[in-house]
Amino acid sequence: LGDRRLRRGGGDGDGGDGRDDPRDRLRKEREVQVWEWVDDLLEGFAEIYRVTVASGQSCNECVRRSAYPVKEQLVGTYDEVSRRVNGPTAQERAGQGQFQGAPTFA
Repeated sequence: LGDRRLRRGGGDGDGGDGRDDPRDRLRKEREVQVWEWVDDLLEGFAEIYRVTVASGQSCNECVRRSAYPVKEQLVGTYDEVSRRVNGPTAQERAGQGQFQGAPTFA
């Protein structure tokens, strides 16, 4: 079976006689230049996409690692201030046994 290019006289459009047809060569150069241009353009878009995704993931990880501890500290501080200003909640007092007994109605 072998290589098809060898059976067709080289496969480079020269007809097997070793001479290049200028029209074929010009046509091939135009085709290659268009495809190289499109390939370069798509490679550029792919690189922009890769950089954008990597940047987004880095930003997400940074926010996750820094914002969660800050949020926990703020919520803890708010709860502590709320307890000092308003006193313990009814649930906390019930848990500590600070209620005098259930009211009864006669």
